[in-house]
Amino acid sequence: MQIFCKKRRYAIVSDTCHKKYERVIWTVNLALTIIIVTSAVLGAIYAKKTFNETKDQVRLAKKTYFADQRPWIVLSSINPSSDNGKFSFTLVFKNSGKTPSIGLYIGAKTVPSAQWKAAADTFCEEGKKRASRPESQDDYLLLASIPQSNFEVSDNGDIHVSFDEADGISDPHIAGCIVYGDRIEGEKKDAPHETKFVARLIIKDHVVSVDRILISHPD
Repeated sequence: MQIFCKKRRYAIVSDTCHKKYERVIWTVNLALTIIIVTSAVLGAIYAKKTFNETKDQVRLAKKTYFADQRPWIVLSSINPSSDNGKFSFTLVFKNSGKTPSIGLYIGAKTVPSAQWKAAADTFCEEGKKRASRPESQDDYLLLASIPQSNFEVSDNGDIHVSFDEADGISDPHIAGCIVYGDRIEGEKKDAPHETKFVARLIIKDHVVSVDRILISHPD
């Protein structure tokens, strides 16, 4: 940029010319400052956006890794039997995950169909309490499940009912909850996992069968 000022005699530059020059320089500096500041702000915004996107990707990768490695315990089948005037049930569970569970609680009960959800919720809460209370943690932590293995539970008295008791239950169901923890990279999960389950029973002429088993998605 060229600034032309008229010269007076003896080559004395006028004050007006100096002021004009200073205004132009000030304007140019201000424009450059605005450009630099704007570029810095836009760069910071872009950097923050990139950082947040990277952090989200890392969080997703970590979540995916944990989901792939953690234990997943579900009720796979129920084997009913009838003998000595009562119905008995063996619950078969499976850990389909890649790591053992840390601690294990299973609660189940034979209830009318209208009460299955309340019963499952109650067992889930009881399992969480046992996992968190120091006085009951020993019993909770003594149990675990091996990856890709089945295990049976048949000594739960609440699921066994006599023939007379079964006749008094309207549309009987077995309802319950599995509560267990995990440890990934040496860190114990604070909130245990839980899986609710319910199975409809069909009882006829003192013969019992399991119609279907429904489970909630393990959390």
